[in-house]
Amino acid sequence: MNELLFENPLYLIILFLGGSVFLYSKWKGSLLENSRFWKMLIPTAIAGVIFLISHFVVTDKEAILNASNKISSEISLNNYSILKKMLKSDFTISYKSQIINKDEFLKFLDELQSEQKYIITRMSIKLNQLRIMSSKATTDFNITIYIDTSEGIFRQILNWKLYWEKDGNHWLISKSDEPKPLLF
Repeated sequence: MNELLFENPLYLIILFLGGSVFLYSKWKGSLLENSRFWKMLIPTAIAGVIFLISHFVVTDKEAILNASNKISSEISLNNYSILKKMLKSDFTISYKSQIINKDEFLKFLDELQSEQKYIITRMSIKLNQLRIMSSKATTDFNITIYIDTSEGIFRQILNWKLYWEKDGNHWLISKSDEPKPLLF
């Protein structure tokens, strides 16, 4: 119900607007003769309220997807500073059987960026799975990265699992599994 009302209310809006059209066609001749006109406006008003609620209420799922898209767009611009805000202070990532903390990870990214050896030209994400359990969540993404190197532009597709924790009104990444390359 949460998804139907807040995240994808189109079906409800179409249902209520269809109700308005039905009532209009049924009472078309007698609208002005009696007080049925206001009854036709009820489904239209409900559809408007549903639209406003879905527009102004941001669910946890939408907040996580918005944060993920924001990270993706900033990284596409080679701006890794967004990660300083989006990673929890105790963030860890598994990489080549090692656990790397937030500071080491950001230092690694800064070194990559300063070398200008690998430049990300575009990054897109596709959500495979999202599970939310009160103030914690896990996401499983397929991430496509286009990397510009001295040898040309390469495309790499990764499967990446991220663990999120809610911090006040924001979702932050608390842990990451090692990204796994996908071969097609």
